[in-house]
Amino acid sequence: MEIKKGKQLLATPLVELKNINSFRFVEKAINYEIQRQQEEFTKTGEVKKPGNKTTRGWNEERQITVLQREKEEEADYRYFPEPDLPPIRLKPEQIAKIKVQIPELPEQKILRLMEAYQLPEHQTRILVESEKNADYFERAIKMAAKEEIKASEVANMIINKKVDISKTNPEEFIQTIKLKKVGPQIPQKNLEEKIKIVIKDNPQAVEQFKKGKLTVIEFLVGQVMAQTKGQANPNEIREILREKLKSS
Repeated sequence: MEIKKGKQLLATPLVELKNINSFRFVEKAINYEIQRQQEEFTKTGEVKKPGNKTTRGWNEERQITVLQREKEEEADYRYFPEPDLPPIRLKPEQIAKIKVQIPELPEQKILRLMEAYQLPEHQTRILVESEKNADYFERAIKMAAKEEIKASEVANMIINKKVDISKTNPEEFIQTIKLKKVGPQIPQKNLEEKIKIVIKDNPQAVEQFKKGKLTVIEFLVGQVMAQTKGQANPNEIREILREKLKSS
């Protein structure tokens, strides 16, 4: 606060107000302090030095501020260095090395993905909540452009769990999106023939599946996708494969 003394503006000392728990009390306390300090100056003609800090509490019942204590400086608190903690002095090259090792923070990733792929902010924030989802998105998006699939479509499929990304590689994931838009483009009979060829050509994978390693089916799905040049539905391939492997 400033008080005018002739042509000179004098700065009043800093007053910290406490015991204020509403905006209404804030207004009342400030207005009271303005009036109090002006009256004090009018009465004494003196203004304390800016260094003389005080703490005053708001008394709602009396509608005034009350002096609680003079504000100490750092020296009054008797701060002193911790003797068992020596100062750490890092060289510029050490700082640069540490910065490289720090992983990308969520807010940084959100801004980068929004800028790079024109994603809406709310969608990007949901995507980045899961590091697994965000990493999968970035792997899948590299293939999406070739199929003219929008980044928002990829993000939406991941966020809404339309495909189990733990069991589907990014290439199959993109093909699934594509097929949802255009539908399967290979006849059922031709698809089954391709599946039979893949089963015949991969006896080791088939044997692993029969011994209980069920995740190997994803390898076989990928082989069928390659045989059909991406023109089949991975989910349909997976179902047919399971039936044929169980019956073989």
